[in-house]
Amino acid sequence: MTERNDEPDILDRATGFLLNDPVPPVPPALIQRTQFTLRGRAASAAASHERSPFAHPLLRIAAVIALATAGLATYLALRPSRTPILIAEHREGPDVPPVIQAPGPEPVVAQGDGSVRGMVRLIGVAPTPQVLSMASNAHCAAHHNGQVMDESVVVNADGTLRNVVIWVSGGLKDKRFPPPEEPAVLDQQGCVYTPHIVTVMAGQRLLVKNSDEFLHNVRAAAASNPPFNFAQPTISRGTPLVFQAPERLFVKCDIHPWMSAFIHVMDSPYFAVTGDRGAFRLPDLPPGEYEVSAWHEVYGEQKQTVRVESGKPLDMQFTFKPMQRAVGDVQGQNAGGPTCCEQVKPTLFAAGK
Repeated sequence: MTERNDEPDILDRATGFLLNDPVPPVPPALIQRTQFTLRGRAASAAASHERSPFAHPLLRIAAVIALATAGLATYLALRPSRTPILIAEHREGPDVPPVIQAPGPEPVVAQGDGSVRGMVRLIGVAPTPQVLSMASNAHCAAHHNGQVMDESVVVNADGTLRNVVIWVSGGLKDKRFPPPEEPAVLDQQGCVYTPHIVTVMAGQRLLVKNSDEFLHNVRAAAASNPPFNFAQPTISRGTPLVFQAPERLFVKCDIHPWMSAFIHVMDSPYFAVTGDRGAFRLPDLPPGEYEVSAWHEVYGEQKQTVRVESGKPLDMQFTFKPMQRAVGDVQGQNAGGPTCCEQVKPTLFAAGK
């Protein structure tokens, strides 16, 4: 429908700006359907204008504008909102404030077709396994039939090394990745953190559980995320934590000083922790050149540059030596915490003593 004075179509002017609506873009099909419906109504009104009180051109213009405004208002009311919604994660304990998570820009998912796998070995004489002394706490000792070994250095029978974190530390070109919906878990079982090394993506939930029927507290200093310190007096299904920035946090229980663990917050899904055979496998990476890092709480960090080619699995190996020591890579020194992994460990006793 066109105005009688041959000016631009009123309906085009009333709805045309929707095509340039930036957040989010209005689907052209929706605008076309809206215009089609309104034009049909306008045509019906024009066919009976002689009998209608809207025979005057100005009244017809006003009616079209009113219809277009009503259609626009309906669309704006129904379209998805892009206003950030704050999500408060509930935590147990009076000392821990809620963690506020605000949605960021839309993540980019990189599709990969090249796997990176490998092994971490210890070269040299393996240190003597150490035993955690729980003799002073009957509640803890009652949960174990034998000795409980310290997990700071765990060397497998084939000379491979456990509890080494492997991750892509360079080459992802600032891509953002959606965090997993499934939460990571850090449990307290028999006065031992399980697992000793826990990895989680920024934005992913971490459930801190207590499987013991007695009191623990969970404390960690942090630099890029809020620090936390909360109590779990008895069995707990999980206190949820959400970290917004990559960081490595040292976790301990002040009630049972031998209890310690590390939380690694990553900014991509390309990470792994070595286990019984010292092996690791990273999720498939797109072809390209990357920096891959390996970190151990006692022996420090190493980096390698690798090139991933399409359809070609890449094998790599990291080696650590007993004389190596990690210095200054535990967060907490700014808050008066430790500056070296070894300084924060409790007194250990040689196995069998």
